[in-house]
Amino acid sequence: MAHHSTPNLQLFLDRLTSRSILSDEEQQAVLNLPGHAEQVQSNRDFVPLGTRVDHACLIVAGIVGRFDQNGEGTRQITAIHIPGDMCDLHAVVQPIPTSALQALSVATILRVPHAAIRAVAAPLSGHRRSLLAGLHGGRGNPIGVGRQRWSPRRQDADCAPALRDGDQT
Repeated sequence: MAHHSTPNLQLFLDRLTSRSILSDEEQQAVLNLPGHAEQVQSNRDFVPLGTRVDHACLIVAGIVGRFDQNGEGTRQITAIHIPGDMCDLHAVVQPIPTSALQALSVATILRVPHAAIRAVAAPLSGHRRSLLAGLHGGRGNPIGVGRQRWSPRRQDADCAPALRDGDQT
């Protein structure tokens, strides 16, 4: 059953307001998003690869990994998510995930319906709506990650843009 999750959503709101100014009304709309809290045991997928989803997951506690998988089934972590990350917010516009999400520790997630996120984002200006759509805690999957053999040189090349740009997410 969905319920309003103001304390849990405060983490996400703090991330949003660190990058954009939201009115009091807009902030309250984010805090009033409905959600369903769930505890996920360590090493368990909670967003399987290729399965249509109708919600986005906010990390409330614990650490979550985003994985890409090659044709042979080998998995590679492509992002680490921490409390406050809405780790698959992009699923609002792309509801069939191209990567899996797995709890790397015991984690608490808040499943927020896509319809509710769309309703909050719809009246926002273009800049703030795109901020909401892009604030999922990661830069997306680097091209080829999970599809090619890993090497320290490749890792340095993939991470360099984030380090150079001062990306803190």
